[in-house]
Amino acid sequence: MGKTSTDTGNLLARLMYGILELRQQISVAFAATALILLCVLNVAMASDGLPNREGSDLKMIPMTSSESAVADPIIRQADMLSTEIETVITGFIVRTKVRQHFRNASQDWMEGIYQFPLPDDAAVDGMTMIIGEQRIVSEIQEKKQAKKTYQKAAAAGKKAALLSQQRPNMFTTSVANIEPGGDIIVELSFQSLAAQDGVNFSWRMPQAITPRYNSAIAATFVKDGEVTQQPDQYAPDGGHNKTSFRIAMMQPELLASLESPSHDIDLSGKEGDSRLISLASGEVPADRDFVLNWQFSQGATASTVVFIEHIEGADYVLGMVLPPQPGEVVKSGPRDITFIVDVSGSMQGVSMDQARRALLTGLSLLKPEDRFDIIAFNDHTWRLFDETRPATVKNIREAQQFVASLRADRGTEMLPALKSAFKDMMDESFLKQIMFLTDGAVSNEARMFDLVESSLGPARLFTVGLGNAPNSWFMRKAAEHGRGVHIQVTDLQTTQKELEALFRDMSAPSLQNIRLRMDEAADTYPRQIPDLFGQRPLLFVARQEANPGLVEIAALSADGESWAQNIDLATATVGEGISKFWARKKIESLGDARSRGMDPELVRTAVIDVSLSHDVLSEFTSFVAVDTTPARIKEDFLKKVKLQGNLPQGTTWEKFFGPKTATPMLWQAVSGVVLLMLALALFIAMRRRVGQ
Repeated sequence: MGKTSTDTGNLLARLMYGILELRQQISVAFAATALILLCVLNVAMASDGLPNREGSDLKMIPMTSSESAVADPIIRQADMLSTEIETVITGFIVRTKVRQHFRNASQDWMEGIYQFPLPDDAAVDGMTMIIGEQRIVSEIQEKKQAKKTYQKAAAAGKKAALLSQQRPNMFTTSVANIEPGGDIIVELSFQSLAAQDGVNFSWRMPQAITPRYNSAIAATFVKDGEVTQQPDQYAPDGGHNKTSFRIAMMQPELLASLESPSHDIDLSGKEGDSRLISLASGEVPADRDFVLNWQFSQGATASTVVFIEHIEGADYVLGMVLPPQPGEVVKSGPRDITFIVDVSGSMQGVSMDQARRALLTGLSLLKPEDRFDIIAFNDHTWRLFDETRPATVKNIREAQQFVASLRADRGTEMLPALKSAFKDMMDESFLKQIMFLTDGAVSNEARMFDLVESSLGPARLFTVGLGNAPNSWFMRKAAEHGRGVHIQVTDLQTTQKELEALFRDMSAPSLQNIRLRMDEAADTYPRQIPDLFGQRPLLFVARQEANPGLVEIAALSADGESWAQNIDLATATVGEGISKFWARKKIESLGDARSRGMDPELVRTAVIDVSLSHDVLSEFTSFVAVDTTPARIKEDFLKKVKLQGNLPQGTTWEKFFGPKTATPMLWQAVSGVVLLMLALALFIAMRRRVGQ
């Protein structure tokens, strides 16, 4: 009996030991598996969260006459390219020609591919290829067909040029068969509108593209291969693509001031009745946006301007209406304002200095009854407080210290920061506002717009563009979706003045609930007219059957009073190019409809139809020009050349592409390897225990 009890006890002990051993092995297995998964995730994030290197660059890659690439890109210096920009400014309408000179000093036949920015509202309506005295006017085709036309001509040894759009503010020119020692000029034309605030006007001509951050969070969204570039496409020393300007300002006698905060300019030139503006140094590297500001004398600017163009039985209308001057200062209720500031690597230098100055100015303008918070982000997001707090002296002082500690580094994950701001509780007794300060250097703009559209609620989003080459399309569209306005800060010295003006305008819309009525069949844009702030005008374009009538505008003024204005189109000024503006706005509106759920194929078909019928470039069409005379015999090789472009002035190559660039890739990769080693060690230990 005693022996049996002993045997039973030993059996139970062994069974319990076996169960414990099995539990331990299962725990180790689970731990090792978790470590391996964490390792894979870290390595994946290290490779996925890379910046989309979009920049102004010219590239050429060796390829045979049969069109197949056979080698890696050959890096050339940017003396192969120079640019001339000619502009005519009439009131708020800006007409521009850009001439890109492609020179080939080598002994090889070359194909040049140049990526560059334009104003985000540019209606690009033509391209001409110039070879000596010969001018070859392009035709617009569906993008795929245009590429086939170009490639076929290039393979046959014919000189050809192709102009395509990658973003609304980013374009690419390709030029095939540049002979040794020869050059080809590509001239493209577009029109845009100057920004206006009362009698103050501003025109911005982009010159460089800040490298875009490719978010790991947005990995499920489309990544445009045509705009993804490598670090070697930016020259560490910069100074390339020399650019000159020749600007004709019409009606100069009406000007009260004219200046450029971005460049030194020469205002001494005259031509007929216009003032000629050029760069004081003749030409400069394309490494920062060119900005021209002008102010008309009081009374020289009409409160309503309407242009009309008659084409093939249709009227195209462009209207500008200034809101009424407020009779007295409008008192606003207390604000609940959240400042969101970008402190990613692309914000280094001038952008970060502007951000700090802007934040400190914003803090100084807060009133005791206001509430506020600051959200900072790079590839992480953190807040000064957990929620908005009263603007007490203590809280303001703490915020000033927080701002002083901000440094630009790492990646650009905007979504978590925006989500954090939108999650704040809304108090109806406060005017909820969000001020977003950034250079907009991201590649997943569409997802930001979707988030703003779906999460904004009663709040208003105001964007402040920073740096020498901000993504102005993102800034404008984000503010548009956020029912606010955007400004671009160019000069550090004027940051305080510009923020004070924005804060004043943010107090209340100067016109709201705006309704515009025309002929029932009129196709008018924007579809949803935004509220107006300050003395920013209402701009609208429309197409209707040739039947001039009335344009009726009704709204509420800043003091809540009804306001109305009627415009008789029979008195409109006859203008040119209005149909191009209308086509550009319709194409933009179709893109917005796609983001709101419209069938992408229907959008594509509609965009192509508008683009081809109005000769305005779009994301689905391209301009192509071909010289019918072959220039290169097929036995010669055609080489594509990649020229290095410029980073925005005030930034450094190392900050974008060096060891500390946009994302913590190195840390993630190293931690992944360490975790993998730990997982292997756990598996080995487990196997040894099993063997024992």
